[in-house]
Amino acid sequence: ARHDGVPALASAECNSATCKDALGDYQKIAGSAGAPSECGGTAAQNGEKGADGGSGGLWVTVYSRGVYIWSQYRGNTPEAGGFGTSAVGIAGIDGAPAAPAGALLPTGYAPANGNGGTDGQPGKGGPGGAGTSPSTEPSTVPAQTIYRGIGGAGGGAGGCPGLAGEAGTGGGASIAVALVESAIAIEETKLVSGSGGAAGLGAFGSVPRRGGSPGYGPYPAQESGHGGNGGVAGTSSNGSAGPSFAIAHAGPAPTLTGASTTQPGAGGTGVDARARTDGLGNTTSIVASPSGLSEAIHAF
Repeated sequence: ARHDGVPALASAECNSATCKDALGDYQKIAGSAGAPSECGGTAAQNGEKGADGGSGGLWVTVYSRGVYIWSQYRGNTPEAGGFGTSAVGIAGIDGAPAAPAGALLPTGYAPANGNGGTDGQPGKGGPGGAGTSPSTEPSTVPAQTIYRGIGGAGGGAGGCPGLAGEAGTGGGASIAVALVESAIAIEETKLVSGSGGAAGLGAFGSVPRRGGSPGYGPYPAQESGHGGNGGVAGTSSNGSAGPSFAIAHAGPAPTLTGASTTQPGAGGTGVDARARTDGLGNTTSIVASPSGLSEAIHAF
């Protein structure tokens, strides 16, 4: 808050014996507080608080060389604003692409799901503005009256980060014969598999928020800095498209004899590459997931 040309109040601003002994009943007050940030999630997701503005100090009018001027009162000098970087939050890490195919287990085929990205980091708070002498013309106020200086403006809060979304799920498989550690012979058999399942879509995550605006100051030195934007979320990858295998084996391959034939179906539908540019200018992308595998015999 500004305290422009406002007389200091001894009883309200200094009520301790130590303060009265040292400063004669008066104490400079702080500048404006930096803005806080509340992002609606956990406390760790809140942007960094803006730095506080510096105290405007205490001043008294004195007559010097034919004019009235402001003079610092008993060493109560104005202060610089608090430190703040206004840095953009660190971006999250993209999830790695899914494996081309899942795994063949004793319980069946396990699809190859995508991998989640990580959340962005909150933006950093802006610096506080410096305090300074009152803007009131000193010749217009009573001599020897103690006045507050102008407190610096508080810095803007850091922006909320982007939060990662869910990874895509992998498509299911179509397998005519699935073998896990099973050595068999296949005779006079036609093995036909259907189509694999489609790949699930990954996610870009939520859009980060812009950092808070700086506080107002009557002079450039009293103005504070804006908060840094929140960090962009890492993307979560697509799942892999499901495969189609006439024979899938984890362990020994089977032996096909006689007129045995294999006829795999089509692999599942993949996902094209995608990109998004948000309102803060951040461009993120999710790599394509190709169509699922289609093979007569596949070894896991």
